[in-house]
Amino acid sequence: MVAEAWPTQAEESCQETGRDILIVVDLSGSMCHVLDVLKDCLRDVIAHAGDGDRMSVVGFSSEPTLVCDWMELGGSNGVDNRRTLGACVEAMEARGGTSLVPALQLAAEQMCKRTEAAGRAS
Repeated sequence: MVAEAWPTQAEESCQETGRDILIVVDLSGSMCHVLDVLKDCLRDVIAHAGDGDRMSVVGFSSEPTLVCDWMELGGSNGVDNRRTLGACVEAMEARGGTSLVPALQLAAEQMCKRTEAAGRAS
């Protein structure tokens, strides 16, 4: 599923500071037949994220997996982590069962981690 929305005033202010984008993906065995499509979608999200945005990817199957920790895209230090994020996506494999709740807990921890980092930066 692909969705597009026009930016709100709050979103326009994010263009200056960047957005935090956390993606939670199903990597259970039932995703084997659609994993390539999922990877294509994630590569598209990475490609279209703005410079200054920060992205993290959490996967879930039998256990939660931190596929990729927070990375800034088009960072102010001149490093664009899109290739690193792409490599993390490419390495994803579908296997195991479906245990969503632990992955959501890991996602919440990632958001707290990002919020704390943003608080220290301001």
